[in-house]
Amino acid sequence: MKKVAVSLHATEDFDPDIIKGLKGLDYVHVDVMDGKFVENKQNYLNIFKILKENYDIPIIGHFMVKNPLTYIDKVIKYTDIFVFHYESGGDIENIINKIKKLDKKVGIAISPDTTLLKIIPYLNKIDLVLIMSVNPGYSGQEFIWETPDKINLLYAYRHQNNLNFEIDVDGGISPENAKLINVDILTSASAILKAEDPNQIIKLLKESDENNKKNKAIFLDRDGVINKEVNYLSDPNDFEFIEGSIEALKILKQKGFLLIVISNQAGIAKGYFTEKALKKIHERMINILKQNNTELDAIYYCPHHPEYSGLCDCRKPNPGMILKAQQQHNIDLISSYMVGDTLNDIQTGNAVRCKTVLVLTGYGKEEKKKIQSIIPDKIFKNLKEFAISI
Repeated sequence: MKKVAVSLHATEDFDPDIIKGLKGLDYVHVDVMDGKFVENKQNYLNIFKILKENYDIPIIGHFMVKNPLTYIDKVIKYTDIFVFHYESGGDIENIINKIKKLDKKVGIAISPDTTLLKIIPYLNKIDLVLIMSVNPGYSGQEFIWETPDKINLLYAYRHQNNLNFEIDVDGGISPENAKLINVDILTSASAILKAEDPNQIIKLLKESDENNKKNKAIFLDRDGVINKEVNYLSDPNDFEFIEGSIEALKILKQKGFLLIVISNQAGIAKGYFTEKALKKIHERMINILKQNNTELDAIYYCPHHPEYSGLCDCRKPNPGMILKAQQQHNIDLISSYMVGDTLNDIQTGNAVRCKTVLVLTGYGKEEKKKIQSIIPDKIFKNLKEFAISI
């Protein structure tokens, strides 16, 4: 169950009774603005004292200000989590250390245009990351739909690195989009405070996971798992299914799994073949499966290579393709499997907490010899043996 925070602005006309009667709140979130970091100025700091004296609810202070360091001593007594913006230009290490010395929790907020790479050096030092799903400074904005992708990457990074910070999202949150957001805390102002029945909205937000039945999936590497390995396969005529793999896909489909191909295709970046050629290969694969009365649910591929097209978040072992599939197909990753013939595939599955399977087709036999720190949950002779076993 997700936690819910109601968002308030630090204005002098603040009415403490506005949250009276709200049930099930986990936090009160207070927005402070200095008129410099954002245009609006809402800087009534006494709101923290009033809230703490009237309500027994933890307070998140969200400081959209140019110099967060100067606010700490003024509010920290009444604040449970002090959140400041990465973009504020302040001394981030100094801010974190000062708050920690005062035995309080600290969080970093990032605006929509700021990448996660900017805050990675601080993730082992903080307690919360606040992802803005609107531009900071104004309430009532539309939710930015690229936000779930950013959150999914942060979620995977947290798991992969055994970190403990919470993930909070703020801006345009509603019971509808909450179902698509993989966070610990949902922060909302308008959806709660302007609702005819605010407590029903809080309930729907908290239960947004439970109300959304998710699918289970088999994520499949392509070459060496479904079809025979051909180095930089570029000709549809060279595409050949591994013996038993079509039957395996039919079995997995009958068992209720979505079938989703997750494939690195660096040959595109290297100029060995085009995306048009890749499309023809996939068309051949899809047509043969249709002739055998089965089908794939989706195909995702990464056309990049770091030496030719720069870094990306989709090239395995990065989890970008799986996370995109999760969002688009409403997938429960913990109930899903990543099946591949390399430890790269296993690492990809581990990043998102999928169960992982190494098959000994393709490069699988050689990869098995390399197993040390990256360990698959199961090893099978081929895809069909795996399909029968689950």
